[in-house]
Amino acid sequence: MDNSKHIILGFAEAIAAPEVCFSLHDDGWSISAFTRNIRKCSLRYLPFVDLHEVPAPEDNAQKTMEALFKLVDVLKSDAIMPLDDTSLWLCSSMAENKFHKLNCKQIFAAPDAVAVALDKARQIEAARAAGFSVPATLVADTPSDANDWNVFPCIAKPALAVSTHHTGKEGFIRLDKGSASTFTNIAQLKNWIGDNLESGPFLIQPLIRGTGEGIFGHFHNGKVSGWSGHRRLRMMNPHGSGSSACMSQTVDAEIKPKVESFLHEIGWSGFFMVEMLRQDTETTWFMELNGRAWGSMALARHAGFNYPAWMVESKFGGIDFLAAIPKFKKCEARHIGRDIIHFLFVFKGPKNSFYREGWPGRFSTFLKVLKPHSLKQFYNYHPQYPAFFIRDGWMTLRNFFSRRRE
Repeated sequence: MDNSKHIILGFAEAIAAPEVCFSLHDDGWSISAFTRNIRKCSLRYLPFVDLHEVPAPEDNAQKTMEALFKLVDVLKSDAIMPLDDTSLWLCSSMAENKFHKLNCKQIFAAPDAVAVALDKARQIEAARAAGFSVPATLVADTPSDANDWNVFPCIAKPALAVSTHHTGKEGFIRLDKGSASTFTNIAQLKNWIGDNLESGPFLIQPLIRGTGEGIFGHFHNGKVSGWSGHRRLRMMNPHGSGSSACMSQTVDAEIKPKVESFLHEIGWSGFFMVEMLRQDTETTWFMELNGRAWGSMALARHAGFNYPAWMVESKFGGIDFLAAIPKFKKCEARHIGRDIIHFLFVFKGPKNSFYREGWPGRFSTFLKVLKPHSLKQFYNYHPQYPAFFIRDGWMTLRNFFSRRRE
């Protein structure tokens, strides 16, 4: 790749941001990244990343988009790549009217496909049509919509990965990701929906015990290239969250055509993550599609699947996927900061009886977290910047406890 090429990434605080930066830096790109707060962003410790602070979209999304447009214009960037759901919403919203004018490649799918990637209810419909097993699901806008729901315990979460809130007289838009909650009876569920109406509609599903799995690849012209998969070994929060440790695995042959059918149906292009939940040896449930870089990008890169660089190169027509795809390699990856948080959650204990069954043991978790690993197994380790993964782990811990105090 021509090292005169320049790309803008963001948000820089996304969990996948360091690995994406390493991937593109090693591929010869110069990198700028946008962030809500430079002080809280670990990328400030990478000398090859030029950081730019922009207004938070949770306060005013129009100001954020204006800042991004100006950033691309001033830096004369060749490409822009969103790294989380909020930046994906922003970049997709700007795609038609903004970036085309600047001759800036958009490293994400078309707006219609992005709309599905940000709408879990539409994903559920497309997954059913593609033949996936999908948990019983109710979409509720109001408390009365949940009157007939009778499966408990259950979980409710915003159907939209990013909710928009229009202010009154000022006339601008704020963005919000909302949050999920669990319930043991209908009164709790309906009260919660009533208290959070502005974040609706909501997706209601049974709580299911299982192991999280991921399916990854690059979709183009109706076919996936570069299949890979992972299985979670530990979640940062055992109640349900992203992984703190995971291992690679092959993708089941019977799932591949379902994934391709699903992606074709929604008009997808580019790299993807399909999140699954394996309940037992026979049942694997569709959970959601992530249409941007995912948290366990480190594992994929450790296994030789250099998805970020491949994604960018594909937009510039410079990647031969058949030549780039490695053979399967069994490996593990862990995030030092998230693993410490995992142990703290385990030590605190489960919040209700549903999670008590299968809750990790304190002593066994302590041994797993302290088990020696090679440096190459850690998220965000790079031999040219060997101290960065420690600094990133520390920032993860600091930001975690800072949010809990707010």
